[in-house]
Amino acid sequence: MKWWRLIVSNEGMALSDLASCQNCEKVCDALIQICACADEACEGIGLTVSAADPFDLEVEAVLRNQLLTYKSVRTLCKEIDTSNISVLPKLHTPQSGMTIRSMSHHLALCSSGEVEPQFVTAAHKSIDQHLNLLLVPWPEKIQPSHFSEVSGSKPLENLPSNYGFFEYSIRGGRHWPTESFHAILEEAKTNEPNIHGVILPELSMTETDVDHAWAQIQTTFPSALLIGGLGQSRGDDKFGFNKAVCLLPQLGRHSKFYQCKHHRWMLNRAQIEQYGLFNRLGADKLWWESTALPSRVLKFVQLTPWLTFCFLICEDLARQDPISEMIRSVGPNLVIALLMDGPQFAHRWSARYAMVLADDPGSSVLTLTSLGMARLSTCLGKPEARVIALWKDSTAGPFEITLPHDSAAVILHIVQRRIREFSADGRSDDEAAATWILKGTTPVRERAR
Repeated sequence: MKWWRLIVSNEGMALSDLASCQNCEKVCDALIQICACADEACEGIGLTVSAADPFDLEVEAVLRNQLLTYKSVRTLCKEIDTSNISVLPKLHTPQSGMTIRSMSHHLALCSSGEVEPQFVTAAHKSIDQHLNLLLVPWPEKIQPSHFSEVSGSKPLENLPSNYGFFEYSIRGGRHWPTESFHAILEEAKTNEPNIHGVILPELSMTETDVDHAWAQIQTTFPSALLIGGLGQSRGDDKFGFNKAVCLLPQLGRHSKFYQCKHHRWMLNRAQIEQYGLFNRLGADKLWWESTALPSRVLKFVQLTPWLTFCFLICEDLARQDPISEMIRSVGPNLVIALLMDGPQFAHRWSARYAMVLADDPGSSVLTLTSLGMARLSTCLGKPEARVIALWKDSTAGPFEITLPHDSAAVILHIVQRRIREFSADGRSDDEAAATWILKGTTPVRERAR
């Protein structure tokens, strides 16, 4: 207990004076030991529960109370004001650089002032060492006529004269293509009977579409989850919304939750030309997406002790403030970015930001855009591109994922690989960290009509 006596002997000292105190190095060493002890005591916290361990049972009670109250976990601590700080389960320890995040394997300290972190748990018993994700890059066709200027008074009257707002009509207002989606699911099942998740890009669905899609998925793949982007235009002087939805199957029922986009898309002259929108939106203006920006929430979804993912919407990947530090603190195994963007070439912006997260904290990153946006991106006569997704993990990549001309979707096959990570003070996690590696892809061919 020498470290305890050292800290008591310096009781009342300001942190700013610590560097000049007589026992500076010893006190710092003692604090590092306390941090290491707390971290080791919390191995598997919030991820696994031992029926015989009183500490685990106490943790489970704290988490269960939060789930009943908020439907998510906001902190592992009983007496911390979550408006300032949250402590969450941690999956990856960064293996490059040196920050406070390098000091722990199992506990993530998150500042939660501007963004509220939420940890959602949902046991997914069908996931073992493999994960099969069905990527549906809808809409297949997007036309310039689907974009329009917001009419009426501006939602924000004090904007400069060269700013405007635009809205986007999902599928041009057409109904959910029930038969086409059913055909994709059935064809996917012939290739891979065990699909764990179905993913659609940003602004691929309306609120009504979600229920239709979920009912179809549950009929074909009862254990699969759904992640997709949905939106709605309001027009006039009201903002619409742009958010992601996640539905998780749970014992004959399901859990549905949303996460709103954190940043608006801004169309500049280069993008207006890239997507051929010059007849819809004047190239002399900067056009902002007419979507509301409610309180920011970042959800981490734990499916198994070795798979926790989070999802982002387009600009939220590029404009990493204010969520990047939180993602790096928790270190989710998988980050899914739903995009409304051009083809996912390895030289473009999405690959750059994916590589940042793959390096620190070591997450695997999947980006997915719609085939319609990839095809619309025919800047200055360039040929049509069908690179609808990109994968990057901490060991290899980025890998471009192309949709063949005779295919409607792609199945992504990823496998778990255990790696050994070390904290800054030299402690090993004994290969507790799991990295998901791309094994291969299977195109889902279009059925003859």
